[in-house]
Amino acid sequence: MIRSKASIIEACAALIAEEGFSGVSIEAVAARSGAAKTTIYRHWPSREALLAEAFGVCADAALPSPDTGSLREDLRVVLGGLTLKLNDAGWCSAIGSLADAAGRDVTLERLHQTTLSTGRRPLTGILERAVERGDLPPGLDIEDAVALIVGPLFYRAMIARQPVAEAFVARAVDAALAELGRART
Repeated sequence: MIRSKASIIEACAALIAEEGFSGVSIEAVAARSGAAKTTIYRHWPSREALLAEAFGVCADAALPSPDTGSLREDLRVVLGGLTLKLNDAGWCSAIGSLADAAGRDVTLERLHQTTLSTGRRPLTGILERAVERGDLPPGLDIEDAVALIVGPLFYRAMIARQPVAEAFVARAVDAALAELGRART
């Protein structure tokens, strides 16, 4: 039972990465996993419930949450983890597909919002600590700061479809910190 559930999740995750959310059907998951559709429905009440659970496999582990006391070093660590994900075509495909599907399905919209909230938590924590230390100005709009820092990385990987190199990340961090009016790193 556990093995069949794992194979179903694995098959669904692979299909999400290859076909996107819209390309995943219960029939396709059954064919890929070798499980009967009735077995799938016994574990998940709907296609969306299966997609939500399998997406966790595609999304992989959370980013690190460092607290070195240095804004620049903390950003380097977190963005290094994000860069690994952004350079993974399957991960980018799954994230892009979720963002697309979220506009058409309430369950997937909730998953999308949860994914965003969880994914940005290490970065928001870093920025909040930097404000407390005086490295960033008081009253900083944390959500705007997150977008300013990671926006160029997502653009590079998902829109321009170019690799995100360490040197590019360093330039993006420098530009964002200059714009955010950092006091010190």
